[in-house]
Amino acid sequence: MRRRHREIGGTILLFPAGNLAQSCLKQGSPAGRANAGEAVFAVSTHFAYMEGRINAGRRTSGMRLLLVEDNEELSALLVKSLEASGYGADAVTTAVDALNVLGSTHYAAVILDLGLPDADGSTVLRTLRQRQNAVPVLILTARDGVNDRVAGLRAGADDYLVKPFAVEELVARIEALLRRPGQLLGRSLELGNLVFDTVGRQLFIDGQPHMLSSRELAVLEILLRRPGRVVAKRVVEDQIFGLSGDVGSNAVEVYVHRLRKSLQDLSAAAAIHTIRGVGYLITAT
Repeated sequence: MRRRHREIGGTILLFPAGNLAQSCLKQGSPAGRANAGEAVFAVSTHFAYMEGRINAGRRTSGMRLLLVEDNEELSALLVKSLEASGYGADAVTTAVDALNVLGSTHYAAVILDLGLPDADGSTVLRTLRQRQNAVPVLILTARDGVNDRVAGLRAGADDYLVKPFAVEELVARIEALLRRPGQLLGRSLELGNLVFDTVGRQLFIDGQPHMLSSRELAVLEILLRRPGRVVAKRVVEDQIFGLSGDVGSNAVEVYVHRLRKSLQDLSAAAAIHTIRGVGYLITAT
């Protein structure tokens, strides 16, 4: 059953026709008590008011997520919430689009709904794993049965979260996925005399704070998460721009050049190397 939804006082309400009172009262929602003629799933979100409460002023990191959700209004709200938490996010609404995008674009993680209009989300998951694509996948669905959870995890999901949910928990689960061995998340990244606080979006050199542009910081984060390893230009491009299409042919080179110059001017003991035709790597000097 497809569900409508709206946001009331920082709460996303998802509802078909039916009795709202019982489910909303269980969630403790004043909005639910005021609309007892409708059924609801209440999902706490920090889009808008939570943006100021959690990590005020936080800028986008170099980590980009893909959201696969067919409810376009809900998808838009979740993208805003993820961006408020410091992530870049792209969204698609069908299984076909998800597989096409994942076949050409690199993401740090995928948030996957199961009830897609053209195929079950588990098909996307199985196809990814058959392609040897190990991107972390978190299933986000209203299917709350134990058998559903077991099936999702056995199909290759890394985590499973049931609607309704608090967006703070969704973000915390993504962070936990990316902290796992072999994944990319760390709160503090160090190289030479350089320390980058990925939460506060602050660069320190010899203990002194320095300001860089958000794009420079995004490139720096991508490289620092893979020190001494070549990062393909396409990976940098995907992580920064995703599906926005707002990228010129030399945009990555421009940001890398600016970052390299900034680090040199600040006497950072780290150097960015260009491997022509391949990508970039950062090393201590």
